[in-house]
Amino acid sequence: MSMNYFGNSETFRYGGLESQGCFMFSVLFQVLFICTANTIDTIPEPLRDRMEMIDMSGYVGEEKLAIAKQYLVPQAMKDSGLTADMVWFNW
Repeated sequence: MSMNYFGNSETFRYGGLESQGCFMFSVLFQVLFICTANTIDTIPEPLRDRMEMIDMSGYVGEEKLAIAKQYLVPQAMKDSGLTADMVWFNW
């Protein structure tokens, strides 16, 4: 988070979540905030307690390897001017 002359952005974020900041709820009650994260470990606990978590799985290792073999590696080789006889992969 960045800071500006208005202060710490985390302070503003938590201000609407704490009891002394109830005035914020009258302004934000019709707002839906959607957050994405690769890990929840970096989300501060007071904020995490007030969030609804929806876990969406990503690709498993085998799927990532298939994508790399079929799409990423061929495109990277084409972009760099390499041919199959110039590279070797140990899949």
